[in-house]
Amino acid sequence: MKLQMPPEKTEAPFGELENFLPYRLAVISHLMTLETSKRYREKFHLRVQEWRVITTIGHSSGVSATDICNVTLIHRAKVSRILVELESRGLILKDTDPNDKRTLHLKLSREGQSVFEEVLPRLMDWERQFLLCLSPQERIQLDRLLTKMDRELRRKLQSAAGVVRTEIGSP
Repeated sequence: MKLQMPPEKTEAPFGELENFLPYRLAVISHLMTLETSKRYREKFHLRVQEWRVITTIGHSSGVSATDICNVTLIHRAKVSRILVELESRGLILKDTDPNDKRTLHLKLSREGQSVFEEVLPRLMDWERQFLLCLSPQERIQLDRLLTKMDRELRRKLQSAAGVVRTEIGSP
């Protein structure tokens, strides 16, 4: 796939797509996903959302499907299908909650843990290399700005709908 370089940012009238922040962030996110997914797609035959589920379980063993939905913002039905697929491939294990038989606690299998431990450092290395295009001060500022925008959007969504949870075990 040949990617075209974006035009230089101009002082265009409001409404031009290239200057619309959600559009720009979506494009950057998609490009980053295309680049980073190479680290797990070919060798482990994992799709992006499957990797997101694996990494969530890898960071918080014992999470529930609901926790995964809250953290990844992947729809419940899609998470359910992904869990079935990952279990059939031997990458995750499910334990039923003794206090609530409807709740499953998820953890990586030995093979799933091996995949997680092999891929995560590759992704972290890619991120370190990629961020070298920014100065140390710019990296700190980028982190602060993204955190600020994230908090503001979650606050607005919670106020409007009362339902944006992004932490494991959040009510």
